[in-house]
Amino acid sequence: GFLILGRVGTDEMIIPTNIDGNETELCNYTYTPSHRYISRTWYVQYRGIQRACVIIDRLTDTDIGNESEKKRILGEAYFPQELGFAENPFLVAFIADIGEVPIINHEVTDLTMVQTEKSSVAQVYEQIVSDLKLAIGNLPVSNANGRAHYYAAKALLGKVYLQMAGEPLEDSKAAALAEV
Repeated sequence: GFLILGRVGTDEMIIPTNIDGNETELCNYTYTPSHRYISRTWYVQYRGIQRACVIIDRLTDTDIGNESEKKRILGEAYFPQELGFAENPFLVAFIADIGEVPIINHEVTDLTMVQTEKSSVAQVYEQIVSDLKLAIGNLPVSNANGRAHYYAAKALLGKVYLQMAGEPLEDSKAAALAEV
């Protein structure tokens, strides 16, 4: 879905014919939540966020022997959780376009726990910044084997601050925070 949703309707990708009945909706930005690319992309993103929440909630309440290992795992869990919102161009565009998305920040063990109310743009970015700061505080400065590390989370936080400085939030202090 990301390859299509990020490009369709632009000069990078125009679908001249209606291949399977609903690609024209994407080109014209007239799609609905039930469109297969839209619904699948939301599902995949929130599934990833839920997996990170499971790790965070369960590990936080666990007493394991190696505290530095626990910190690293928590940092790695906070980092991809925010990739769901901050790095995904689809969700960031939706935050900018529709202004609100639900925030899921705890493990969901039954459907009564799901809070489906939308959060404001400011609340979404506040959650992203908070979680990235937790990731930065827990991740090692260098890490082997392709794992997340301090500088990757720091760079993502800078990118988030730059996004906050632009539309729709227009936070005048955020651009200065990106420098730090």
